[in-house]
Amino acid sequence: MSGGRFLSRVARGATLLGLVGGLALSSGVASAETLADSCGAISEHNLAKAFGQKDALKHGSVLRAPGNSAGVLHLRCLALAFSGAKPSGAAREQQAIIDGRASKLRMETWVADEGPAAETWRANFPKKIEGLTSRARKQFLNVVSSGRQIRLPRFGVEHSLAFIATTGSLVKLRAFWWSPSAASIVSMSAVEAKGSPLSASIRRVAGVVVPAIH
Repeated sequence: MSGGRFLSRVARGATLLGLVGGLALSSGVASAETLADSCGAISEHNLAKAFGQKDALKHGSVLRAPGNSAGVLHLRCLALAFSGAKPSGAAREQQAIIDGRASKLRMETWVADEGPAAETWRANFPKKIEGLTSRARKQFLNVVSSGRQIRLPRFGVEHSLAFIATTGSLVKLRAFWWSPSAASIVSMSAVEAKGSPLSASIRRVAGVVVPAIH
C-alpha cells in the first residue's frame, strides 16, 4: 500500500479519534478499513497462529492523532498470544511466557500526517530513525552479551534492522522497518521463552503488518 493511500485511510478513520487524543482502541473497534494501524492489520487469530499459541488479545491506542503539530500519526498495538487460560497479572504473564504458554508483542507505527505539519515530521525523520535504532543497537549489542543483529525480510520496504538476545529464560527481539520516501516506520518488540523460534514468529507477523502500513 502506498503512503498516500494509507494516510487517506488513517485520516478518514481516525478523525473522530483525534478529537479525544490518545483514545484506546479495543480489538473490535478499529479495523484495517477504518484505521490501518498495526492492530487493525492483523487479526487475533493470525497473531496466535504466528506465535504458535491458541488465542491472542490485542489492544491499540492512538498516541498522536491527525492534526498534531509534530506532523506524524503515532499508533501503538500491544498483543498477548497464549494457550490455555489467559494469565492475569504481570507475574503470571511472565511465568506463562517462560513456560512457553504465552508470547508478548508490542508494535508501533509512525507515518506522516496529511496536515500542514507533515513537513515537520519529514524533516525530523532521519533523527527519529537514528534515535530508535541507536538505542536498540546499544541495548542488544552493548548491554546484553548474548545480543546480535539478525537479518529479516524487508517486505518491500526500503530498510529493515533487527536484533535478538537471550536473557535468562527469555528471548527478546527488536525489529524496525522504515521508508524514508514515505516517512513511515514500523517497530516491533517481542518476548518468548528461551529456545522459541521468535524470529520466525516475527517474520510471520511482519509479513502481514509491514506491507499494510507502508
